[in-house]
Amino acid sequence: MKESRTMECDSLLNIIKIMKKIILSVIVTLLCAGLVNAEKLYLSYTEGKNYTGAPMGSGAGDNMWIDMAIKIPGSTIKAMAGAKITGVNGSCTSIADVETVRAWLRTDLEGENLAEHELVPTQLNNIKKGINKLTFDTPWEIPADFEGDLYIGFGYKYTSGNARGLAASTNPVPGGFYLRRADGNWYDYSYKGSACIEAVVEGDNLPSVNIQLSRVDFPEHYVMSKGEYKPTLVVHNFGLNKMISADIDVQVGDAEPITQRMAFDVLPGAMEIFDVAVNPAVAEAGKTDVKVTITPVDRKTDVDMANNTCTGSVIAATHDYPRRVLSEEFTTEMCGNCPEVTGWINEKLKLPEYQDVIMVCHHSGYKTDFLTNAWATTYLNLYRGGSFAPGVAADRAQREPDEIVFFPEQEEMLTDWWTERLATPAFVSVDMAVKSWNPDTRELTLAVSGEKSVDSIAQNPSISVWVIQDNIAAQDQASGGKDYKHNHVCKYVQSENHWGEPLTFENEQYSYECTITLEADYVLEDMHAVAFVSENGTGYKKHQVCNANSLSLSNLASVAHISMNKEVVSTEYYTLTGQRVIEPEDGLYICKQIYADGSSAAVKRIIRK
Repeated sequence: MKESRTMECDSLLNIIKIMKKIILSVIVTLLCAGLVNAEKLYLSYTEGKNYTGAPMGSGAGDNMWIDMAIKIPGSTIKAMAGAKITGVNGSCTSIADVETVRAWLRTDLEGENLAEHELVPTQLNNIKKGINKLTFDTPWEIPADFEGDLYIGFGYKYTSGNARGLAASTNPVPGGFYLRRADGNWYDYSYKGSACIEAVVEGDNLPSVNIQLSRVDFPEHYVMSKGEYKPTLVVHNFGLNKMISADIDVQVGDAEPITQRMAFDVLPGAMEIFDVAVNPAVAEAGKTDVKVTITPVDRKTDVDMANNTCTGSVIAATHDYPRRVLSEEFTTEMCGNCPEVTGWINEKLKLPEYQDVIMVCHHSGYKTDFLTNAWATTYLNLYRGGSFAPGVAADRAQREPDEIVFFPEQEEMLTDWWTERLATPAFVSVDMAVKSWNPDTRELTLAVSGEKSVDSIAQNPSISVWVIQDNIAAQDQASGGKDYKHNHVCKYVQSENHWGEPLTFENEQYSYECTITLEADYVLEDMHAVAFVSENGTGYKKHQVCNANSLSLSNLASVAHISMNKEVVSTEYYTLTGQRVIEPEDGLYICKQIYADGSSAAVKRIIRK
């Protein structure tokens, strides 16, 4: 028995000796590769996260390999000279019909692979829905003389169908998203978002501080009278140290840069998005250059200042005008989901903060009903070729890249978008008045006028006048109930092409008149006229509304003929709470103009002396 135990101990000692040799051999191998005690950095525009929204796929074509890539600037890569990129982590939103995944490095999207790895699924190593961690067959060591940019790629080979298995965020970054589709061609989708790709960098001399200013959203205009310019910065941390503070320099034109120190908490490989509010000393209105630079101040030197600056431009305007938002809803009686969203809209419009939202409904988007008109179908162009109901737009502006009409799943999606549009400066005013009204013929002439504070407010500016009606009894509204009423229904559009009439300015001012015959079934007590100035370009993105206004027509039901003498005989100013002001100071007032025939019109107006 004792001899047996001795043999067992000897055998165990031999096993331990063998294991020690194996471990020592592995350590030596790793030391030779420079990977033991190496620090790690992750190069990613999405913080290495898996985004499941808006999966990207193949499109049409015979190529069975689909790839996405990100581009890291050469200066960032060169600052890591001597380190090794050991692999790539890439994200799949679906693995259906996916046969193989692969990762690679290139200096050109169509170039040779500097490093690569393909994963064919097995029982022990399967492709995952989510993040797949791929290690290169041979790590790529970054040379000291590296030039150009580095493309980091991840993709899959699919067996059949229209595979849509790659993930991207909705945060656009220049160089953040390239897609090779089934037609074999590469497309730059960086304006849409960032590909979910992460490169793993390992080495013993990686940069401690390397901040990249990946993108700056420069506001198109700066309102000099308001004195605040607020660019949005997207910053990535490609260093080993956590970023805790930085100086932000904003230079407008030839003026001295304005420096603002800000505190952060950005971990290595992470991203921060923030606004910087400054009051630049702009001497005169017009277009000028803007430059933003970020410099870390945490007692360390940024090894690559080449990626710390972004440039753009801004149009300075002396003042803006009160904005009213044109919000359009697409709805029909066939739509069972519409009454809920319409209920939200009606309730929110009662709140003081949304009193300057003008709601108009087009009966299209999901089949048609008795309120569908020709223009309702034309305006489906705002959907980018599709359609659905309920759909909502605000000022025909892009809420997300390529999205103007959206489905509000929660009330906040709607109100947040209204709030953002209400805060957007308007550089053209829209005033409305009834010039004449003949109750016998039901002919109504509307006068629309205004002015602009910048040279160019839009491409091919146009003026539109609509008539809308509330309290129309439903005939058969799905999920609406027997007492359902249609409100804000667009009953009349003055332009035959439905996108408005050309608008011309003279000495920064414009005027426009149109005559409308109100049909016999139009209930005047429930009607408004709506006017707005918009862009009239080619494509669904090219119809953004610059500003709007509305005018109640309910008083026409109780008056005789109106024939307005355009001569203004007196002007009165009131505060927004209705208090009359004899000598108004600078600010926003209700301006009441009284005409020679005794009629009057009131508009909001900014007074500047």
